[in-house]
Formats: sequence, structure tokens, C-alpha cells
Amino acid sequence: MKVHIEFELPKWSEKMRPAILCSLALVMLPASALADDKQACLDAADKAQTLRQQHKPLAAREPLRACVRDVCPTAIVKDCTTWFDENAGLIPTLQLVAKDGRGNELVDVRVSMDGLPLTQKLDGKMVDVEVGEHVFVFENAEGTKVERRITVHEGQKGQQILGDFPAPPEPVKPSPAPPTPNSTAPAPDAATPAADASGGTSTMKYVGYGAAGLGVVGLGLGTVFGVMSIGDKGKCASDGTCPAQSNIDDAKSHATISTIGFVAGGVLAAGGVALIVFAPSSASSAPAQGSAGLRITPIVAQRCGGISLGGRW
Repeated sequence: MKVHIEFELPKWSEKMRPAILCSLALVMLPASALADDKQACLDAADKAQTLRQQHKPLAAREPLRACVRDVCPTAIVKDCTTWFDENAGLIPTLQLVAKDGRGNELVDVRVSMDGLPLTQKLDGKMVDVEVGEHVFVFENAEGTKVERRITVHEGQKGQQILGDFPAPPEPVKPSPAPPTPNSTAPAPDAATPAADASGGTSTMKYVGYGAAGLGVVGLGLGTVFGVMSIGDKGKCASDGTCPAQSNIDDAKSHATISTIGFVAGGVLAAGGVALIVFAPSSASSAPAQGSAGLRITPIVAQRCGGISLGGRW
């Protein structure tokens, strides 16, 4: 059933007709608008509670903001305000950090979470994320990617997620150019003695020291066996008769060894001293072909010995 009402405005109100119509509209419209806002506030509060029960505090933040508006009923605003403060403490926050292989912190790094862009640059700010397991992919300016799988816990604040990039490869040093066929080795420094000359000088002196040492040992042996021969002869009488033939044989053997020791020791000692004395100094260069030289040859016989000196000057 429709009711149609007509009425006539007084003549004095003709000029005020627009204002009267606007006032009537303002009186009739708010009732419908308020009903819609109240329902939206109730829906937002219900949705926020459901998400909080599912441990999704980040997703519940927007519905809670919707039910704390001034247009919402006072009771709903009061409950949503309490829930909003509690929910804020449950939203996890992360600090995204990237470093290269040398420990230098990187800034120009893009980060995605679960395949969706999270940030285009690392600026040190905390990032709000949802509770649960997530896959973070760090990508530097060169396109190198580092993946991290992290479980984010409810209420955890300031957890650091590090994208650790490997160190860049060391630059390859260019190898030296091979010598050209016409190139020659640089001339040795005149102030530096030749290697073979200094080496030869050291060898001659070392041989001389060794020969002199062996000569001293030979002279020592000659002395020992000489004393032993004298002792054997002391066992015999003054007329040359001995208690046993063995005393005579021992005396001769010891005398022979003593003689060889003295001769060989004397020759080696003399030769060693000569090598040491006549060897060129380390500062001099090797003797050139045709220059002066000395050759020493020891001579050992059964009852005599000596050295042979030869060379050119």
C-alpha cells in the first residue's frame, strides 16, 4: 500500500523552498547511512577476531583499524581499541641485512618473500611480516641470488635475516709477455761477481779444509803407531833378540803404518794448506781461459811421499 501526501507551502516560504528541502534530506538520510556504518563496523570486528584466532596478526590489523572509527558504535570502538593494542604486540618484525664475502654490508639489494616483492632496497628499517614459515630471496645488483628459509614466530621483534653473498672472484693478473726471439738476456752487473767464480772459490777452500783435516788425522795415526812400534822394540834386548817373533812382526807393522801415516798426513796437510792459501778470493772473478793457474797433486809411496806442484803463470 502506497500513501501519497500532498501539502502546500505558505507563500512566505517560496524563497526558502531549497533550504527546506535540504533540511528534510539531511534528516532522512543519516538513518540509512548510520545503519550501513554500524554493520561495516560489526563485520570488521568479527573478521579481526577470526584472523587473530588463526594467528594472523598482520592480516587482522586492517579490520581492527576499520572498527575503531568514530562512526562505529561506542561499544565496538572500545573492544576494537583493546584488540588493536594487543594485536600490535603480536605482529613480528624483521631486519633484513645483506653482506658480501668480505663482510661488507650491502644496500642495493632487492628482497622478495614467498615470491612477492618485499623491498627494493635495504634501508635498515624494520619490516612487518606474517607469522609462519617464509622463503626470502636476496638479489644483488649483479643478479646473484641468495635464498633463506625462516620460520617467523608470533610476537618476535627485530629478528635479523642475513643474505650472505659469496666474495667476488679475484681479478686475474695478466701473465708476462713471452720474450721475443731477438731478445737477449740482460748483461750481468759488473759489480756482482760471477756465480761460478764465487762457487769455485768456495769449493777450493772447502777441499783445502778437508785435506788439511785428513792430514792432521794421518799425522795423529803416525804418531800413535810410532809410539806403539817403539814400545814393541822396548820388549827386545839391546842385542836385538826378542822374547817372541811376534814382537818383531808387531814392531815392523806398527812402524810401517806410522810411516805411511806421517807421509800421507804430511802430504794432505800441506796440500790442504796450499789450496786454502792459493785459492782466489770471493771478490775476484773466475780465471779466464789461458790465465795463471795452480795444480797440486799428492804423491804417496811405501817409504816416501810428497806433493807435485804444476801450473802456468
